[in-house]
Amino acid sequence: MAAPPQPAYMQSRICLVADDNPVCLKIMEIVLRRMHMECVIVRNGAEAIRCAMGRTVFRAIFMDTGMPIVDGDEATRMIKSTYNANKDTPVIAMAAYDGEAAGSLYDDAIVKPVTIHHVKQSL
Repeated sequence: MAAPPQPAYMQSRICLVADDNPVCLKIMEIVLRRMHMECVIVRNGAEAIRCAMGRTVFRAIFMDTGMPIVDGDEATRMIKSTYNANKDTPVIAMAAYDGEAAGSLYDDAIVKPVTIHHVKQSL
């Protein structure tokens, strides 16, 4: 008997990273590249929504909880509630402190500063 097929996001090597802090973005980029992953970087929730609604299927979406224009919570709600290529992609909150991303909105949460260990656990 054949194993069930993996979800599309499990086959992807591309992650979406949404954060308004350039230092955090650079850290995430370095961590993901060390894990042989590609990353698409955006600076606010509106850009994250636009990317997630596109054709690219992401392995994971790393979402800062507090961003300008559209915050991480609103962006995550929009991505998960509409029909798009990333509707089932795990969204991982990147929070400034523990408990900031509580609830069932996110699939997982990591607290900044992010380390390669945290990212590996989330993926």
